[in-house]
Amino acid sequence: MPVEERFAPAETCDSADSLEKIKSDALVCTACELYETRTNLVFGEGNPHAKLMFIGEAPGAEEDSTGRPFVGRAGKHLDKILISAGFKREEVYITNILKSRPPENRTPSFEEMKACTPFLSRQIAVIKPKVIALLGNTALKFVIGPDSPGITKIHGQWFDSLFGIPCMPLYHPSYLVRNNSRQPGSPNWQMWQDIQALKKRYDEIA
Repeated sequence: MPVEERFAPAETCDSADSLEKIKSDALVCTACELYETRTNLVFGEGNPHAKLMFIGEAPGAEEDSTGRPFVGRAGKHLDKILISAGFKREEVYITNILKSRPPENRTPSFEEMKACTPFLSRQIAVIKPKVIALLGNTALKFVIGPDSPGITKIHGQWFDSLFGIPCMPLYHPSYLVRNNSRQPGSPNWQMWQDIQALKKRYDEIA
């Protein structure tokens, strides 16, 4: 992914924009071919005024079936992580870069992500979170930049997003499900440390 090929916020924000309007626009979007193969648009859900926003990569099979983000095994694991840090799912906002599932859960192409970024940009502009959590390597590389180190190198660290909103890369819950050890130094153990650091910063600025 070339350096210039990364997430870019909307240059302007329509004061009349709303999550309902953004979802309506996403439903009729044909900027990539994924609209032809999806079952449901997976727009995002949660508190429309959330101080904390989670951004993942793309919907999976269960998300495509239900139209809701993070409802499969990874989603249930994310729910446990939220509870462990004192968050309720309904208090935060959860979405993905892509609003449609890539076939066979393959990694999204840059062009597919680029097609969906206007919707993500508008979601952020409307919700105005104080903190953003980036779930997984794809979200990390796309938002912070393609030349950034991978998730195993910089998870749990703070970065400034293009919106001026502090963001923290975290392991994707699906990776934690596949690597389910909770021994010290394991990804799940590291996630526990990271989510506590995120909660501390959240409490300070939100």
